[in-house]
Amino acid sequence: MLTQRAVALLASLFAASACAAPEVGDFQSGNRQAVDEGARTPTRSPRPGASASPPDTGGTPAAPRAGIEQFPGSKIFMPPQTPAPGVVMLHGSEGGTEPFLPEFAAELSKQGFVVVTLCWFGCQGTPDRVLRVPLDRVTEVGNWLSEAPEVRGGVGLFGWSRGGEAAVLVTSLLADTKPYRAVAVHAPSDTIVASFDPKTQDSVFETSAQTGRTVPAPAWTWKGQDLFGEPTTDFRTPGPRIVVEKYPGPVYVSAGERDEIWEVGRSRRIVSARATVPSLVTQSHFWPGEGHVLSTASAAKQHAEIATFFKTHLAL
Repeated sequence: MLTQRAVALLASLFAASACAAPEVGDFQSGNRQAVDEGARTPTRSPRPGASASPPDTGGTPAAPRAGIEQFPGSKIFMPPQTPAPGVVMLHGSEGGTEPFLPEFAAELSKQGFVVVTLCWFGCQGTPDRVLRVPLDRVTEVGNWLSEAPEVRGGVGLFGWSRGGEAAVLVTSLLADTKPYRAVAVHAPSDTIVASFDPKTQDSVFETSAQTGRTVPAPAWTWKGQDLFGEPTTDFRTPGPRIVVEKYPGPVYVSAGERDEIWEVGRSRRIVSARATVPSLVTQSHFWPGEGHVLSTASAAKQHAEIATFFKTHLAL
């Protein structure tokens, strides 16, 4: 589970809100080449500032993998046997150095997945706050993992809290199952939330060049553009709605019914929105009596559900 520091940080992040929010416009990627499941090891050059040290591997057996160094601070967990399906995991605003996500990743890898925990802020070459974090990075790591020789059967995406927001946002923008064939999220948001600074436990404010007003900066960028327009208040107020029904693949959603950080309605609205499209597969579990962070017993059950979800939709 999370450390006391992470829980204390999370407990101060967001006030509950059920306000209606405008809907995000149509942001879709261009055409993408189909993934060759017998593909080569990626030859993409490390991004500027990337560490040249050996890959950080955390599963059993520990097998170094060429290319992970282009995602500084990220870790890879290898299953007992390969080839195997892949999973990318996104941490929340507790940051990528907290132990919760790697523990879950190691557990999932033992069940037959190549797992990468992506450090999306607070690591070398990434923003030091939840501030203009490039969502393109989430697609880059998914494409890289899809092309790895140890991966076959598809790649899934798991995100929790702010990472859950990022997961449903990026896959809705892509409106495709490439590179992510299935998505699982815990305690996500159904709307785009503004920037957040863990040190001040508030949004990062800046002066708008267009209006001269002081407003919160955006948390995310997509293809070099801020998402989505100028917020009018702080990170506690819902922004534009994430059009979760644009993602055609299966989605697993969970949340504690007594979530003290993001009210459970955020997760329920994701399920409801996807239910408007009969062809979409959506699985959900709302945990009675549980908060933003699940108890040890409920987390163990949730992890088993997520493993089954990915085994079902990422089968070899």
